[in-house]
Amino acid sequence: PAPRLIVEYAQFGTMSEYLQAHSVGLHEKVDLCLDIALGLQMVHRCGVVHGDMKLPNILVFEVEGARVAKISDFGCALTSVEIEEGQRYRGTRSYHAPELKDEPSLTIEDLRKCDVYAFGLCVWEILKDGLPYSEGELTAAPEAATLGAGKPLLDSFDMFLESISAGGPPNPIGPDTLAVDDSEPDKVSLVKETQISLTSIFHTVVH
Repeated sequence: PAPRLIVEYAQFGTMSEYLQAHSVGLHEKVDLCLDIALGLQMVHRCGVVHGDMKLPNILVFEVEGARVAKISDFGCALTSVEIEEGQRYRGTRSYHAPELKDEPSLTIEDLRKCDVYAFGLCVWEILKDGLPYSEGELTAAPEAATLGAGKPLLDSFDMFLESISAGGPPNPIGPDTLAVDDSEPDKVSLVKETQISLTSIFHTVVH
């Protein structure tokens, strides 16, 4: 008999398929993003760079009635040994961090950060219900779909802001409010004066 490879079945397909086929609220999206972040953290702790973080490589499962996201497709993964031997970060070019443009010699720590950059784009697309963050994903040829080849869709960030505003913050805000100290405008602290919308600050951080 021929050997068989048995893998876990993802009932809801890829993340992009799941988001486009279901109405997913903000709180669930936050939980799914956390699943992916924890998965990527574990990959990195194992000394591996995933190399191709994107929604088609994230699968959605049902576990005890809840939706759970898991990272898949390690065909572009790199270990420290492979990096030392000169192998380069591959993956989907439209998710490449800017430092990969000229393909310099990068350390494994640098390449982990490139994974995190791609994860950030995945979060943006999750908040956009699985739609591409950029026109480059929709129209550019694969070899041309480098970072900046397609400009961000005009409505993409507005859609993101709208989705956040509609859903409200993931956690309830306590009696204290966020405020900026005029003497140190770059610092934000919890005080009971000069209320600032938590949602507005979150918008600024993401932008």
